[in-house]
This record gives sequence, structure tokens and C-alpha cells, in this order.
Amino acid sequence: MVELSANPEKIKLLVVDDDDLVLKVMTRQLENLRFLVTAAINGEAALEKFRQDPYRFELVLTDQDMPGIDGRGLANQLKFLRPDLPVVLITGDPKNGDNALAPAGPFSSVLYKPFSREELQRSIQSALKSPEASVA
Repeated sequence: MVELSANPEKIKLLVVDDDDLVLKVMTRQLENLRFLVTAAINGEAALEKFRQDPYRFELVLTDQDMPGIDGRGLANQLKFLRPDLPVVLITGDPKNGDNALAPAGPFSSVLYKPFSREELQRSIQSALKSPEASVA
């Protein structure tokens, strides 16, 4: 469990979204919040970056609907490699989040689009502080 302190610049995030504009905006928001961000344009790219060093990232934020490996598939593969990894699901479809937080599910938190910078930060804080699921 990582404690979010006054120094989030030490917290490394992997952010995954197949929409380049969304990925750039989210990366900029997180960098403005002083997180260290690595961006991946799809699940395959994210998995490749993660496999290089599974303990490099404290948290992963992933979109659900992506071609190839979707958010749930990515989260399952990441959790196989590192079971303690917090993963936040980002989705614009409430149906995707309905079962995402089931006890056996791979997600620590669900963030619904559109979201504010404050909601994004709150979701990260929640996922980092608690092993229990939450919805932002």
C-alpha cells in the first residue's frame, strides 16, 4: 500500500487509453498534480512496459473499451504478474463498472467519464490507500 503524501511526484503511474487526445489530457492533468506518468496507447503497449519492471509502477489507470486487450483483460494480466497492484478502471459506460468492483474483480476503483481533475486525484488516492474497492 502506497501512502499519498504531499509529494506525489514520487508516485509512478501507468496510464492506458487508446484515444490519443484523452491520453494526452489525462497525462498532462496527472503531471500537473506532480505524478510521474508513463503513457501507453493500448493494452499491449501497457503490458510490454509493465513486464520490463513490474514494480516500477505504484498504480495503473486503464480505459475499459480498447481494441485488442481491453481494460479488464489488461488488469487481469497485470494482477497475474503482480497481485498487489492497484488498478483503476476508467469508463464512460456505467455497465462496465457495475461488476468491476466485485470481490474477485481486478479493479481497486472505478472512475466514470467525464471526470474532473479532483475526481481523478480522489480515485488515485482511494486506490493507493485502501485494498477495498471504491467508486469515484
